[in-house]
Formats: sequence, C-alpha cells, structure tokens
Amino acid sequence: MYFMKITSLITLLTCILSQQAISQSKQVLQDAEQAMLKATRFMVEKASTNGGYVWYYLSDLSRRWGEMEAYKTMIR
Repeated sequence: MYFMKITSLITLLTCILSQQAISQSKQVLQDAEQAMLKATRFMVEKASTNGGYVWYYLSDLSRRWGEMEAYKTMIR
C-alpha cells in the first residue's frame, strides 16, 4: 500500500513537472524566435547595403570589411 502511494505521488509530480517543462519550452522557443526575427530585421534594415553583406562591421556600422575594407559605394 505504501509503495502504491509513493508511486502515485511520483507519477503525479512527474506529470506536473512535465507540464511546466513543456510550457517553459514553448516560452523559450517563442523567445528564441522573437530574438531571431529581431536580429534578421536589424541585418536587413541596418547592416545591409543594397541587399549586400560583408563579414565584419564595427559596432556603430561606420566601417565594414569583406576581403578588404568595403565602402557603401562598393556594394551593389
């Protein structure tokens, strides 16, 4: 009888914790998706020049480099 109570309690706790983990996982996925959309929007709207990208930018986007330093007039 004691074993059945413990088993039932463990099963109940497992179900509760699983539901919490699932809802947390959904929130983590939603947060990750929002972060990726934000990063993509930044790259498209701020970092790209005429749809072109280089591999290195200064944090203020004032200078950029590909094979060499790239200027906005070089990217078409």
